[in-house]
Amino acid sequence: MDRVVVYTAEAVEDLRRVAMYSQAMFGAQQRARFMRTFRTDVDGLTAFPNLGVKYAHGLRRLRHVVHYIYYRVSDDAITIVRILHESQDPTVNLPEQSE
Repeated sequence: MDRVVVYTAEAVEDLRRVAMYSQAMFGAQQRARFMRTFRTDVDGLTAFPNLGVKYAHGLRRLRHVVHYIYYRVSDDAITIVRILHESQDPTVNLPEQSE
């Protein structure tokens, strides 16, 4: 069963920041490429929600280039909780309880 994708406000802001940084550092083409491959990865989660590895507090995580997509799976949705660079400490940037 395919699920809908929902983004938390924090995840929307994370993605906005990544896109802006990508364009500033690498140009518009790289930003577009990142966003396209990001969407492909997230779309894959709707069909294969267990693609990412179990993390903590009911979250899973999927690697995308140098970022991790932290998400929660429910019967009808994939909730993207945060999108963090591999250098960011998830214990500081993720909610303690996700359910």
